[in-house]
Amino acid sequence: MNALSDTKIDRQGRAWAARKARAARRRGGDTVQEEQSADTASSSVPEVGGTGGSAESDGRPLAAEGATPDRPAPQACVAAPGDAASPKDGAPHHAGAQTQAGAVGDAGDRPPALAAEAGATAVSAVAGCRGTLHRLDALETELTEAADRAALFADRGFAARLADRLDTLCQGRAVLSLDVFDTLLLRDGTSELTRFHEIADRMAHIAADRLGREVRSVDALVARHLGTRATYRAAPTAQGCREGSLTELHRTASRLLAGDDRLTEAFVAAELDVEEGRLAPNPALLAQIDRMREAGGQIVLITDMYMHAEHVADLLARHGIGPDRYDRLFSSADTRVSKASGLIFPLVEAALGLPPTAFVHAGDSLQGDFAQPARRGWAALHLPLSRADVTARRNCHIASARALDEAHGITLDIALPR
Repeated sequence: MNALSDTKIDRQGRAWAARKARAARRRGGDTVQEEQSADTASSSVPEVGGTGGSAESDGRPLAAEGATPDRPAPQACVAAPGDAASPKDGAPHHAGAQTQAGAVGDAGDRPPALAAEAGATAVSAVAGCRGTLHRLDALETELTEAADRAALFADRGFAARLADRLDTLCQGRAVLSLDVFDTLLLRDGTSELTRFHEIADRMAHIAADRLGREVRSVDALVARHLGTRATYRAAPTAQGCREGSLTELHRTASRLLAGDDRLTEAFVAAELDVEEGRLAPNPALLAQIDRMREAGGQIVLITDMYMHAEHVADLLARHGIGPDRYDRLFSSADTRVSKASGLIFPLVEAALGLPPTAFVHAGDSLQGDFAQPARRGWAALHLPLSRADVTARRNCHIASARALDEAHGITLDIALPR
């Protein structure tokens, strides 16, 4: 399940994805993912954006948090404050939950991806904004072009340039708000599909130990995936948004494998253990947090993720980011509204009793971390994934999907990272 790096294997992976898509079209198309895999895997330009959704993105099915345009030169849309467009009534904000044949609910929360050619201006459809358009500057471009994004954040020169930008944005503003996954906590090059398979391995061992019978890893993977679909499909809507829950996800998986809820907590713990090993703290942003707090400012963390705030806080603490480093933590799993929809930002303002002009937000999602807070009147900074990040995750996804198909004849509707 390791990411592919060899050019020949990569070509084989793209050819495999194309064959799956052709087969799906001949029989009417079993899943959305098959066609998406062929379309995106055949492109020589990787898609750049956040995934935590998760989902990170944070990880929701058929999407990745804050999908951003394909573009050699990053572009963005900055909206005039207050120029917000409400989501369609009853329609989930993320692409994964759109009403679409074979589509699933969230790798977390994700707006539809937008296409942009090299050197072109980003379309104003990003987050539905109608404000000023401008090309992102050297800082964002440096992140996009980085061979190793984590190493770039650790570089003193880049950290100093980032600090200067954030210090400028924070002047006269009381709150620094940060995205969590792929921003404050940096993910490695594995794909969601690979992480989910690692989680399923642990789930299978837990189930076998407690049930006294063999449980296959592939069965645990399918149970987790069905749990994900269920939590995004069945969750109650809030202002047109529908967000998932890690607890509900694994409650469904436990019922499928054990017939009751007895494995839920153990499955959640196993998932957090796997996530811990795939994350690392961002030293540049930790330094910024400390400077902001020393100056009397507040720190808010906001994530579009199916993990509840208690789960996210647990992962942060495991990486040395305890509750003493931030003032509030908001997860869309609890609020039921998200950054991608724009609806979480007024909720944060109300919780802190502050106006939009008091906030600065930074994160990897073009829509959820940049366009939406800017439309609300927050200062915003886009910290995009690099092409190298996305390429590694796409290759890893193709390898995992191909292995799953060849071993078990299963294709899960989880889209290629972008």
